[in-house]
Amino acid sequence: MDEQFTSELSKHFGSRIQSLLFYGSNAFNGRDVSELSDYDFCLVLDTRDHRDLEQIAQITEHFKGIDLSIHYVDELEDFGWNRFQHGGHGAFFLLHLASAKTLLGSNIFARKISVPDDEEIQESLRRQVVEYFWRLDHWVLEGHDVEFLKRQFKKYLVRIAQDLLVMKNDISFGEINTLDSYDFVLNHIIDKPFLSAETRMAFKDMVLQNKSSTSHMLQLKEHLYDDFRSIAKT
Repeated sequence: MDEQFTSELSKHFGSRIQSLLFYGSNAFNGRDVSELSDYDFCLVLDTRDHRDLEQIAQITEHFKGIDLSIHYVDELEDFGWNRFQHGGHGAFFLLHLASAKTLLGSNIFARKISVPDDEEIQESLRRQVVEYFWRLDHWVLEGHDVEFLKRQFKKYLVRIAQDLLVMKNDISFGEINTLDSYDFVLNHIIDKPFLSAETRMAFKDMVLQNKSSTSHMLQLKEHLYDDFRSIAKT
């Protein structure tokens, strides 16, 4: 997947590519692919061209599960690295991209991780977690079917837990990238004293024992939200 996709982008954009990064669980293992993860790529080009989106869309339509984000070097520099934004992700995502696999060019983000200070990173993480909880509530209120809710709750509850551990300086994005959800819960959740016993047990049931009724996941969300409130105050 990544080799074919890299080849196609290189063929079309050549020297304009400053970085092509592959990140997320599928970059380092494929165990979550069918259930939780897309193939996450970040493409950094030199400068914006109005034809880029159409050309990239023609490439990605031939690959299943591609999630590609695009940045332009001149715009990143103009806006300022301390105001970095990656979709809905703020400054903390610099750390995530800095740990990605470099497929083409060099990892421009690895050279910029010292720009945002810890307070900016913590605030951007807090905002991201709030937004994830909002998504989960919104999907329930929209009346999505049970299977959709199970997939999204499992994906985003694990993401929230990962972000809480980052907020506590208990795990790095480099470590997160190498773990699937099973390994993460087994090795990084069930013994954490800053997560409630209810949260840890619910994660164990959901991920390790595959108990994922709607009521169970809603209970886990509430327990995890209480943990988030406690962590965000410190």
